[in-house]
Amino acid sequence: FAPARVHTPGTHALLSTVKRGIRDSSTFYSKTQVPALRGGSGVRELSSAGTPLSPENPAALLVLTYTYVPDILEKRGPHRAGHIAGAKALTDSGNCILAGALANPVDGAIFIFKGLTKAQVEDFVKNDPYVVNGLVPKWEIREWTAVVGTGTL
Repeated sequence: FAPARVHTPGTHALLSTVKRGIRDSSTFYSKTQVPALRGGSGVRELSSAGTPLSPENPAALLVLTYTYVPDILEKRGPHRAGHIAGAKALTDSGNCILAGALANPVDGAIFIFKGLTKAQVEDFVKNDPYVVNGLVPKWEIREWTAVVGTGTL
């Protein structure tokens, strides 16, 4: 699975919204849906239909990992609402399946995306208030082929 770097009018509007800094979470992505990935390798996009995953019926996902600065819990306050709004907007558009901080210790976070290219996730990262304000010194986007699970997330 190698997602193509796509650009459509809808993608441009979505990225423009991200670049405004996630200021207004009520309008973030409200007029634009990110185009879903299609075709190719026999790897399907995870859907709410619920067909169980298997090696013969895998799902193509992207996993974003963040490494936080020490004392993130004390430093995140002024930036948390914008950070959460960006992730929630991608959830509302159907592209973020799960996201959240690792616990004990809180030293990073994991996001799982569907229907986005690496470039689109990278644009989200580069405009995330946590990244912009230096709370995430390291991040990585990886392709993940899921082969076990219900496929209903």
